[in-house]
Amino acid sequence: MALRPRNPWEGADLGVVMLRAWWRPVYSAMVIAVLPVALVAHLLIEQPLIALVVVWWFKPLYDRVVLHVMARALFGVAPSLRATLADIPSLVRATGLAGALSLRRLEIARSFNLPVRQLERQAGAGAAARERLLGRRAGAQTSALMYCCIAFETIAVVSLAALANLLRPASMDADAGMSVIVAILFGAGDAGSWHWLNNVAFIAAYCAVEPLYVGCGFALYLNRRTALEAWDLELRFRRLSDKARARAAPALVLLAAVVAGTSSFFCAETAQAAQSSRELIEEVLAAPEFQQYRTQKVWRPRERAERQPRRSPALDLASWFSSLATAAAQILRVLAYAALAYGLVIVLRFLLERLREGAWRTAPAARAAQAPEMIFGLDVRPEALPPDLAQLAAAAAASDPRLALSLLYRGALVTLIHRDRMRIEHGDTEADCVRRVEATHAHERSEYFARLVTAWTRTAYGHRPPQSSHVIELCTQWPRHFSADAAA
Repeated sequence: MALRPRNPWEGADLGVVMLRAWWRPVYSAMVIAVLPVALVAHLLIEQPLIALVVVWWFKPLYDRVVLHVMARALFGVAPSLRATLADIPSLVRATGLAGALSLRRLEIARSFNLPVRQLERQAGAGAAARERLLGRRAGAQTSALMYCCIAFETIAVVSLAALANLLRPASMDADAGMSVIVAILFGAGDAGSWHWLNNVAFIAAYCAVEPLYVGCGFALYLNRRTALEAWDLELRFRRLSDKARARAAPALVLLAAVVAGTSSFFCAETAQAAQSSRELIEEVLAAPEFQQYRTQKVWRPRERAERQPRRSPALDLASWFSSLATAAAQILRVLAYAALAYGLVIVLRFLLERLREGAWRTAPAARAAQAPEMIFGLDVRPEALPPDLAQLAAAAAASDPRLALSLLYRGALVTLIHRDRMRIEHGDTEADCVRRVEATHAHERSEYFARLVTAWTRTAYGHRPPQSSHVIELCTQWPRHFSADAAA
């Protein structure tokens, strides 16, 4: 986890490593920062959605607490929870929190620009110029970081809210549309106290993802300072100097005493040695060998770059024709490969169609033998159903609607598989069967089959059988669509 020059994406990954190393103090500080704001917002505001928006709006405050812990851990030791709580008032006053909660609240590069105002303590035009300088080579990464963290929060919120709704008995109707689900998720419907539970899911997602956003933004900031100012070398020199100063303090005291005691002795000898050296140098330079001078003149071109020889127009024209011929040859080669590929696709398609037609004409018995016998746990063999299926289902509609719907559904599947030759795989669901019928059959038949499947799934899986009159209506209409006489 040492600071060194990295590309921006690797610099963002450094934030994940830092969060993994200091997750305990970081997440403790995050929870301590979020919890009071969430409690006050939900106690003072009656609408769950408005209270959630207030908690979300105060994210810049949580970011400052998280960055405070990560910066202290990077440059020294992670602060304790008590020390973090004691430093929160200074973070509120001297880090530009008012602007972050108003004018700069929707800033995309919030976590990347936060160290400029919190660690460097810059404000106003100086902070804006500093942010522009640092963000020249990291703008795309900061935007991608924001969108990725929004996606992570959305996934976490939807997962937790869906889990809560799954654990809730009869949380929503099976026919509820996406608008109803979104309204309940965001507290706009009439779901009672479950809106507050959904708010808990949102706040938990904030606490889980926001430290990741702040850590990756801080890592991108460190990476830019390393590239611009060699900050990694500066930090290493500082640490080395601190260690050397701590180790050499006793030796320095002793050395100072020795130097103070012997300074008078060495001063005299040093002056005498310097005078002797100066006289020796002057004597050597006075020798005849050092008294020879020579003046030399050389020619230098004014333009240092060598001029390229001019080529004749004939050579230029020949080179142009050669390049044109090469380009034409490449284009013709690409067109030939494309034509060959297109011809192969046509031939393969023709062969597949012929094979499909031959298999359809020559092997109906083989396809019938491959028809499934069990689908969704239901026996769909023709010999397993009675001939007067609709009458038996109508007779059982009042006493046992599940049996009646089972007979109708099985009879419809048998007709679709063996009479209409519709292909149904073993892994298909009821919805897949409805889509296959809608794609291959008339509108009336597909509409009836969809109503039959809906009634069957509600009865079989939801244990909510329809009224007997609805079952009798399905029994009455069944022969018109799925009896042997309905083939025409």
